[in-house]
Amino acid sequence: LPIAPHLLLPQFLNDADPKERTQALSFNERLIDLADEVWVLSGVISSGMRQEINYARKTGKTVRFFHKTQEVSS
Repeated sequence: LPIAPHLLLPQFLNDADPKERTQALSFNERLIDLADEVWVLSGVISSGMRQEINYARKTGKTVRFFHKTQEVSS
């Protein structure tokens, strides 16, 4: 089941509030814990995305990058 936290979490958390941003990143880590893989569908990697990618790698998850027609796995 694909989940896009960057679309879901701003519905009830304010990314501009440091406390709520930290909470959102924590929620994202829990989602990564449940995931089989993490897919990155953008060629632009934000600081939050970089943190999530690093967490996924640290926990042994496959991270797959898709950008236009090019796919790179790591």
